[in-house]
Order: sequence, then structure tokens, then C-alpha cells
Amino acid sequence: LHKVHVGLYALCLSIGWKKGLYPDLQETFGPQYANAAMDFAMYSIREKSCTAQLFQDEMREQMLFSRAPYSDAWYSDFFTQELTGERIHRFKTAWLKRCAENGTKSVWLCIDGSNNDCAVSNSTLVATGHAKSHREANIVSYIWAVDAETGRPVTWFVNNGAMHDAKAVDEVIHFLAQSDMNVKGVILDRGFVSQEVFDLLEKKSMSYIVMLKANTYGFCEMMNRHATAIRWRVENFVSPGLFGITDEAEVFRTSKKKNCIGLYFVGMENASRAVKLMDKVISAASEVRAQLAKDPAQVDIASGMKKYLSLVVNKDNQ
Repeated sequence: LHKVHVGLYALCLSIGWKKGLYPDLQETFGPQYANAAMDFAMYSIREKSCTAQLFQDEMREQMLFSRAPYSDAWYSDFFTQELTGERIHRFKTAWLKRCAENGTKSVWLCIDGSNNDCAVSNSTLVATGHAKSHREANIVSYIWAVDAETGRPVTWFVNNGAMHDAKAVDEVIHFLAQSDMNVKGVILDRGFVSQEVFDLLEKKSMSYIVMLKANTYGFCEMMNRHATAIRWRVENFVSPGLFGITDEAEVFRTSKKKNCIGLYFVGMENASRAVKLMDKVISAASEVRAQLAKDPAQVDIASGMKKYLSLVVNKDNQ
């Protein structure tokens, strides 16, 4: 008995032809590599992973564009040797032209960094930066351009390290201008919150939206002013379960002007997080009590719990 699932293949084939993605891949990379790329895209969608080592086993019962699932070694060669800069540029140019023909006139740029610490070595794209693990690590960052009306991907650029300079932004703008597209604004991940980046975008007269870190001065100021006012207050209702308010404040203590800052409260999600957090605190407190009973000199509170739990020695030295 041999079982084959065809649903994901049918969906991706339909989208690939309707949007023109599959013909562009065929034209740029040829049938074999275009089919392999579509197969790996299906795998990434299905497994939410890009680890080629699992590809053959996980896709064995799936209908594929290729005749059979390739090995992780084959995909390794494909990604490192066949996906040349020249081929990628031709594909990006073809896709940009197709987007223009489909009516894309303006885009938003989305700037982000590698999702986790980058394990890539011997790559010209890697540069040392401050990663999400709060340590210096290899970082690769990127700029996405998406249709301002539909959110459809238009193009992308990969950059060294965790900082984007004027040259990187200018490169995207110049490439988009070839198809008469303009940049409507820039969306920044919180890893790019710096006065240097803001000054660059304002110098180019670009609108921007950025997520602030919890320790940023502007966020703390908004919390002090409005945290109570947005918790389930109907006058600050945005959409079901979501409440928000805007005000003007300096993003950094050293900022020379005020910016518009929004503060949002996601009621349902935050309630769920609060319950989970309380469970963690209660569990951590139980562990500390057990440690105290066993050996008071060896008590250790987990670093993530130190803002909720503390040890106090009374007058009897207990």
C-alpha cells in the first residue's frame, strides 16, 4: 500500500501558475531546479522548517514537483552552487516586472534581522552583531519590499550584519525605480531601534513604523501615562480584544524631538500570558521553598523570576 497526499501540491501549483511564480522559476533556473525549489517551498510551509536534513523523510508521502525527493546533500549543493547571484538577480528582475504589470505602484520596506543567532560560517554576508540571545553572534539581516495595497512580496535584499546603512536602502530604492515603484514607508523590527536609523530615514523623507523594546524610554513613558487607560477601556477599543492609545513622547532620553508613539493592549492574548506567568511564578516559589528546607545556603532563584521573587532574612536570621 502506497499513500500520496496531493492537497499541498495542488494548492502550490495553483498559486504558482496564477501569480506567475512557477513560470518565472522555470525560465530562470530551468525545470529541474525550479521543481526542486517548489518542493522545498512546500516542505517549508508544511513543516515550518528549512532544515534540509528532514526533507526526504517528511516529504516521502507528498505529491512533488520533482520525480522523487532529493537528499539534504543535493539541496546543500543546490543552495550553495546553483543559486548563483546572477540567476537570483534575473529571477528578482522578472518577478519585479511581473509585479509592476499586475499593478504594484508603491511598496513598504520591511527591515529585519536573522530570526535567531546565525550559525552560518565562512559567509561574506555574516557580520558580528548583538543577537536575540543577548550576546555577540553572527548576524544576517534583510530588507523585504511588499506591495503597499496587498502585502504581496515584491523583492528582497540581504545585508551584512544587523545594521542597515544608506547604501543598503538606496540599493532597494534604485532597484524598485526601474519599474516605476516608490517607497511608501519603512517597517522596522525592534532590533533596529536607534537614533542613527531614524535620522537616516528622516533625511530621506521616509515615513516609518517601528516596534519599541520594553526598556526603550518612549515605551516606558507611554506605560507610565496610559497603561491603566487601555486595559479593557471601551473608549480605547481598536478591534475585538485589542485596545490602544497614541501620544507624543521622546523615543530616547537624548531625543531632540517627540514622536508619535502607540501603546496597545491585546486583552485575550495578554490574559493567557498572565495566567501562564502566574503559574511559572508559583512553581518557582515552590522550588525556592524546597531549596530553603533542604539547604538555605544553596538557594538559587532563576534569573527570569528575580523580578517577582526575592529572599528576605528576618531578625532571627531565617
